[in-house]
Amino acid sequence: NIMRTHGIKEGHRPGIECKFIEQWHQKLHTNSAPDDIAICEGYLAYLSSGNVDEMYRVMWECGKLTREDLGKMCQMGFKDHTKSGGRGLNFTPVHLPHMYDDVKNFLGLLKHVHGGTDLFALCEACKGQYPDHESECLAFDIFHSREDPFSMGKILDLRRRLEPISWKRDVLMLDVAMEEQLRTLAERSDVAAMPRDGLLTFIFMILEDLMLSRHDLSLQQGYGLLQKLM
Repeated sequence: NIMRTHGIKEGHRPGIECKFIEQWHQKLHTNSAPDDIAICEGYLAYLSSGNVDEMYRVMWECGKLTREDLGKMCQMGFKDHTKSGGRGLNFTPVHLPHMYDDVKNFLGLLKHVHGGTDLFALCEACKGQYPDHESECLAFDIFHSREDPFSMGKILDLRRRLEPISWKRDVLMLDVAMEEQLRTLAERSDVAAMPRDGLLTFIFMILEDLMLSRHDLSLQQGYGLLQKLM
């Protein structure tokens, strides 16, 4: 709606061409995640100041996102629909300050959907429904360390514990939120810098996370084969 209201080009519809907005729009459709809050905060800073350096400064302060991180996002979740050869969100936006109020309202929506307060509320909602006290403590531990890459293993541990009772509404919602948080941490990981053993551990965690979500026989077979090859 924001793109349509302000005449931004979308697909074949003519309008103002802004690669950053086009790509972010695709990300939001295919892989919306908590890092979109930091992206939106940074974009608002740019709309206000006209200084692209201010945008990256705010993104770093809010979500520890660098320009390189934005460029990597398209490799795990969405494609370059602009056919520009660019990568992810690594584009300098067109300065459109008249969009500020609408984007600020959108930030409120992102915070409602992805903000840590919602994760905390889900952890609270599951009190009395966790399989054991250790699982409850683990859930709140993950909340407090949710930006730490090492929390990926903790999230998997919790999802395993919750699986037998995932038929409960609150538990299912918490499980979905944990899956989303793991995906966000995975996307922020610098895979190229990982040592061999670290990369293999990373792959195993991603596969197990997918198995917990999809219960796909082919994933289970692939996981088992990979274990045998190790």
